Order: sequence, then structure tokens, then C-alpha cells
Amino acid sequence: MPHLVSAYNIKANSVIFLIGGGSLPPEPSNKTPSKQDHQTEESTISQIRSEVDVVRNTLTPSVNVFLDTILNPDIHAQQTSYPWHRPDPSSEPPSIPVFNREKEHNRLAELLLQSLLRLDAISTEGAWATARAERKVAVNEVQGLLDRLDVGWKARPE
Repeated sequence: MPHLVSAYNIKANSVIFLIGGGSLPPEPSNKTPSKQDHQTEESTISQIRSEVDVVRNTLTPSVNVFLDTILNPDIHAQQTSYPWHRPDPSSEPPSIPVFNREKEHNRLAELLLQSLLRLDAISTEGAWATARAERKVAVNEVQGLLDRLDVGWKARPE
């Protein structure tokens, strides 16, 4: 399903930031699995792994770049321009505006929380020890990434 800009209620004079070149995380499905869907442990594990793959391929690289940029602003201001970077002509070297960094932090944190919610919504039957273990590892990985994001955000130089 294409993601149309009009779906985001963009207003005149809005600033739009495009991050990365990969695919977007999948939209959450409104469909709740029913007993008729008859999920198997293998399909549940596949669903968990799919969610973790999205996080690893899209969010982890974005979090890594973001943290590297906010924790080492002097190095990156001279080397490259990031999507949330708008050069400030009055300062040398250019800095990443605080409001843009905060928006990017909030965006990444929100996407990670959404991923945690999707993992939480995956039902693992009582006898499915492997699926429960997979989900636990997945939740710990996503939560660890969210924790890294928050620790880095708090440790950033002002």
C-alpha cells in the first residue's frame, strides 16, 4: 500500500524529513487473529521474526546514525548533512537544531514503541515454548534499542 503525503495531514509551510532509503515499517494490521485462522507455532514465530527484521533493517540503522550524530555533533557537522540537519548560517560549524533532533528522537521512540505493541499483540499458545522464547528475545531486543535511544538522548551534549 503506498504511503501518500496527503494521508499525514501535512499543512502549508510544514517541514518534511525523509530518513533512509529503505522500506517503511509495515502498517499494523487491524485484523485480530481468530480461532478460525488456526495459527501454528511456526506461523507465529515467522510473524515475530518478521517484526524483528523490520526493526533491524529500518529502525536500528536510523537509531545508530541518530545517536552517532547527536553524541558527536562536531564531527558530523563537518562531514555530512543529515535529514534533520538545517545549517545555521550564524554558527560555525553548523549545528543540528534542537527542535529537529527532538522530533527525530520522538519519531524513532514512537516507531519502536509501536513495534513493541505489535510484538505484544502476537498470541503465543501455552504449549508453544519456542514461540514464547522467540517473542521474549524479540521484545528484549527492541526494548534494548529503545533504551539505547533514550540513554543516548539524555547523554547528548547541549
